Parts: sequence; C-alpha cells; structure tokens
Amino acid sequence: MTILNETVNNIKRVLTDLISNKIKPEVGRYSLKDIFEKLVLLQDAKKEYSRFGYFLFYKFDLFIADSLEQKQREAVKKLFAQFLNDPHGF
Repeated sequence: MTILNETVNNIKRVLTDLISNKIKPEVGRYSLKDIFEKLVLLQDAKKEYSRFGYFLFYKFDLFIADSLEQKQREAVKKLFAQFLNDPHGF
C-alpha cells in the first residue's frame, strides 16, 4: 500500500468510526493527530519520499481531502486546519 493510500484509508477509518460512535471523539482526535503528525515527519529530508511528504502536507486538500466523500472531506479539512493552528493543543 502506498503512503497516500494508507493515509487516506486511515483517515476514512477514523472518521467512519467517529460517525458510527465506535470511538469517542477524544480517541478520534488523537488518532487524527497521529496521522497528521506522520505527515509532518514525512517531510524530513533524510526520509526517502520527503518531497512527496511535503506535497501531501502542503497540498493536503488536493491529495488527501479530495479523496474523501463530501462530509468526511469537510470534517477533515476543519480538523487539519485546527491542527495547523495549534498542533500541540489539537
């Protein structure tokens, strides 16, 4: 599985579990924070696909959010924006 597919699938799984109340909002937020932090780490110049990681992070809407259905897309865009504004408090 590619980095992109894995990221999108993990986000879909978390959002689906949140919507169906399989997980609590705090768990969902923590899970998404973990995914977003991995996107940050992918940009490390020492990593093999760091340039791709850069684009996944800075073109999040294009590469990741646009791969989701509308409700999930809207939710993840808001959550990603919150993460960007305050990664430690997210």
